[in-house]
Amino acid sequence: MSISAGSMSITPLALRAGLLRATPYPPPSQFTSAYGYGDYLKSVAALRLRGGAPLAMQLHLPPAPLLAQQRRCVEREIALQGRLFAGMDTLDRLSVHGAGSLGVCHLAELMATLRRWFSLMDDDIGDYAIDAGAGACSPQHLSDLRALGFNRVVLQGVVPGAVAAARQAGLRCIGIDIDYGQPGQTVMALARTLAEAALAAPDRIALRPWTGSGGADPVTALDMLGLCIRRLGAAGYLYIGMDHFARPGDALALAQRQGRLHRHADGYSSHAASDCIGIGPGALSTTGASCSENTSDIAAWCAALEGEVLPIARGMRLTMDQLLRRAISDRLMCNFELSVAAIEQAFPVNFAEYFAPELRRLDALARAGWLTIDGEWISVNPARRPQIRTVCALFEH
Repeated sequence: MSISAGSMSITPLALRAGLLRATPYPPPSQFTSAYGYGDYLKSVAALRLRGGAPLAMQLHLPPAPLLAQQRRCVEREIALQGRLFAGMDTLDRLSVHGAGSLGVCHLAELMATLRRWFSLMDDDIGDYAIDAGAGACSPQHLSDLRALGFNRVVLQGVVPGAVAAARQAGLRCIGIDIDYGQPGQTVMALARTLAEAALAAPDRIALRPWTGSGGADPVTALDMLGLCIRRLGAAGYLYIGMDHFARPGDALALAQRQGRLHRHADGYSSHAASDCIGIGPGALSTTGASCSENTSDIAAWCAALEGEVLPIARGMRLTMDQLLRRAISDRLMCNFELSVAAIEQAFPVNFAEYFAPELRRLDALARAGWLTIDGEWISVNPARRPQIRTVCALFEH
């Protein structure tokens, strides 16, 4: 299967690329080991000169085998970052991943450390989320999470009764992650999962395409995504973009309608904070015009922290060109359209001249019915919104 337009062919491989979850631009694959701890310190210093704005934090807890030691390392990394960001330490977004192996007592200690070094906003303003697996969805556990200050939970799959229990616990936003394209998964099985998810009626549903070996072929995976869009749309969910769906009254849907939706490393958000602190093995940080990634080697991660050094393995300082391309990608992913005038006002470029090669490729997509271009706006047609990643990739080196 391929879609041809002039000299451009959209192959199954390109379609597959359009299904993958977006990583921040530039992706970590472009980071280099030449960027290290000293460069990160400089980026934070530049951020301080610019003036502090609310921050985001992604906290990735390592696996469980050496939980006690690794939890101490997480707390040490929080403390090191807290010292760096002293005086500009307000978090308006927090995402905690991998907490299923942590009991409530350990999680409470972790949150106490976080509050010692960072300030959380009022509950009705801040967005404080945690993942919860099947073993962490009891009514008592969900109530404990609410008591610790979390106001949003993301359930890893459809767990009977978990959405209702989360609402009873007072969590204001409940999401469900659904995998598709997995080895052995049939369209019928996916349809049943979608029906169960719609019946549970969470506020948000996010799809996770299988990217490993043995999964569905690209065309089948695209068909599965189409099934998800149709079934969830019929159930009253709006397609926010990429892999996210939300009810019309959810904060994401409202932000999209009002033109203030943002996309970050952990997905869509109604919060604008672009500076993000990554905690844990493999976590990503974005500070000003710099991006960095922690080492994924748990032993090296722990060793760096025991030496009072942040475990940064690689990163890069973004050029104006990269910042420009990231802005274009973000706007397309959030709004499915791009104002040429807005880009020219924000960056010192003549859009038509600067992006002449990209516009030629976009013109091929326009002839294939993917989008429209009128000189002032680039607008992705509704039927092609599931492949927005492919459109954005044309602007990304």
